[in-house]
Amino acid sequence: MVSQLAINTFLAVSLVHILNLVNALQVVCFMSMLNLRFPANAQFFAFSIMQIVNVDILDPDLINPMLGLNFQRDYELINIWQE
Repeated sequence: MVSQLAINTFLAVSLVHILNLVNALQVVCFMSMLNLRFPANAQFFAFSIMQIVNVDILDPDLINPMLGLNFQRDYELINIWQE
């Protein structure tokens, strides 16, 4: 009984810690959409973290057909608009 309580407490604290880390990364990633001014050292850190987090892990050309996303019509409209 006590051991189960200890394990549940440990897992709950771990989950809260992980969620707090994810929330901080979300703030850093979406900060570029806001018109904020940073000191040079904070800007370097924020943009370095942003570049690391925004890496494409899976190739979009491979994943889009699997998800049923077809952007061919968009490309055709862009070509018509550019002509």
